[in-house]
Amino acid sequence: MVAGVQFEEPKSNDDLLCKEGMDELLKECFFRALNLVSETAKLPLLTSTFYSAFMLPQCPTGMRLDVKKSSYKKLSQFLRMMHELGVIRVQETMKGVESITNIDFDHPSINNISSPASSSASAVGTTKLVRDIYVSEFYSPSHKLLPLFHCSGYDKSSLLSATQVRESIKLYVEQNQLQSATNKSIDSATRGTSESNFRCCCIGSNTM
Repeated sequence: MVAGVQFEEPKSNDDLLCKEGMDELLKECFFRALNLVSETAKLPLLTSTFYSAFMLPQCPTGMRLDVKKSSYKKLSQFLRMMHELGVIRVQETMKGVESITNIDFDHPSINNISSPASSSASAVGTTKLVRDIYVSEFYSPSHKLLPLFHCSGYDKSSLLSATQVRESIKLYVEQNQLQSATNKSIDSATRGTSESNFRCCCIGSNTM
């Protein structure tokens, strides 16, 4: 620091990238909005209406269009540049009020922009592919094991988790008073409770 002199700190790369990125987003939304104007609006069209009703809705999901963060700083400056390029014609229709009075739909810059519909379809397709898959294992009792599960309200069409199988067998044992510290014998129903007497079913599910 020199007395009486202040040095401006250089702009960071993040600031430059932010402006460049916002410039590109501004142009993309602008050209897509022009295609929408051709189908739904009549000229002249207030520049403020064009920005709020046509440009902003073209901004991709998760992004925010902000002219102040672009190198143009103001919408009027950006539209003036497009006027000079011959894409649109901007005129002051009333004192202090500017409107778009003409659009050159044959301009190559307009034709090079893909439609929002196709971009949205592509984005949706990509989203559908990016999902995790989980597999859960369930058990269905065979015919000879059904008596074990009738007391719990299950039948041969039921799909049970390992916890449900364990709780059902526990309930059967309690209801039939099969808990004995001295008699370790098992009845005909519990005799078949091996994993081989269950039909295993794996079910996958997608997270949304």
